[in-house]
Amino acid sequence: MSKGTSTNNPGLPHSFGSAAPLRILLVTERTPGFDNGSAIRVDSVIEGLRSAGDLTVLLVDNSRSGAHLPLDPGYRTHRVRTQSPPRWTRATRILHLMPANVSYRSRLDVRDAIGQTLGRRDWDLVWCNRARVHLLTDGVISGPRIVDLDDLNDRLLQSEIVDRKRVNGAVRTLPRSLRDWLDIRLWRRLQQRIAASVERVVVCSADDCRHLAAPNCVAVPNGYPEPPEAVHAYDRRPCRQILFVGAMTYEPNRLGVEWFVNAVLPTIRSTIPDVEFTVVGDHEGISLTHARTRGVTFTGVVSDVTDYYSSATIAVAPLHSGGGTRLKVLEALARSVSLVATPFACQGHGLTAGKELMVADDAAEFARACCDLLSDGALRTRLEAAGRQRFTSGLTSSLTSSTVCQLAVQVASSHRAGGGTK
Repeated sequence: MSKGTSTNNPGLPHSFGSAAPLRILLVTERTPGFDNGSAIRVDSVIEGLRSAGDLTVLLVDNSRSGAHLPLDPGYRTHRVRTQSPPRWTRATRILHLMPANVSYRSRLDVRDAIGQTLGRRDWDLVWCNRARVHLLTDGVISGPRIVDLDDLNDRLLQSEIVDRKRVNGAVRTLPRSLRDWLDIRLWRRLQQRIAASVERVVVCSADDCRHLAAPNCVAVPNGYPEPPEAVHAYDRRPCRQILFVGAMTYEPNRLGVEWFVNAVLPTIRSTIPDVEFTVVGDHEGISLTHARTRGVTFTGVVSDVTDYYSSATIAVAPLHSGGGTRLKVLEALARSVSLVATPFACQGHGLTAGKELMVADDAAEFARACCDLLSDGALRTRLEAAGRQRFTSGLTSSLTSSTVCQLAVQVASSHRAGGGTK
């Protein structure tokens, strides 16, 4: 393991009357940005925490090539370099009754590096992005703690088992599913243990709150940032273009695309022969069979999805598994592109089928909804306008940041005043 630290940017002071600004630390292994849902959530959390007090961000960097937090005068940054353990060692976590992917290589060295980087100080609030960094820093960093679980991993894995079986068959997926069933039990145990030991645990939806059933659980819904371009200025090409945005390295995305290509697209083509399907995102892991399917294009990683949305006739979210809530649904609404989604994909956003988007579950219904949108410009225009209105009224990342700020101030101020927060 290589380890080291880097520091930049003095944070801007915040004041609450005559009191000193709240000292807040965010620990994350994800950098903020707009390339995936986790990065967008981290960006929203940073905006909320920097509004709540004097923010410091610690990046636990386990990326292959090395990552750095962006330069920003609004908060201080530190980095500790580490690595994930080899695949073969992850199975040994079962001996410790822990899920397979919660450890880091040379964990004790990383904990020492964190202590040396931050020094000895008490924080008014420590916000941990996901369980993994909480377990790494527990006992090293002091202060009242909020752990943003984001996804509930037991629900994520359970949905993947069902989805995997449907797409690839029970026999072929049995070994992977057996390992996941064990991890489900371990994740449930760990999530409950974390909830019992910290001031608050945070999830994405009220449904996840009910599932976790912890009295100190709070829902902080996902939001999507306002696109920088004029979303109503799109000049869509006349061709029949269906768009999916998401990395194939994330199994729910890959399973959803495989289901769409195998079970839905042929039915659409029987009605609209010239339809094209474009998949934007990392395509590592997709089968050659799908990559060579006529009229299907895998772009790989792109720096900006704007051009793909501007040329799309419709977008699809054909997902039947995943964790938290699906930001790709909000992305389509934000960019004024009409959407067909499964009930699972749009769960947790409070959207109305037939008003802001089309919702369909089985392959025949999904294909019919796509054909209706592709052939009916007036229907697309109506859904685009209603979806965009719903996005601006309650699904933006600024609302996520506002919720984060309020929760942070509540917990940190209570700690500073000497009261209990659990």
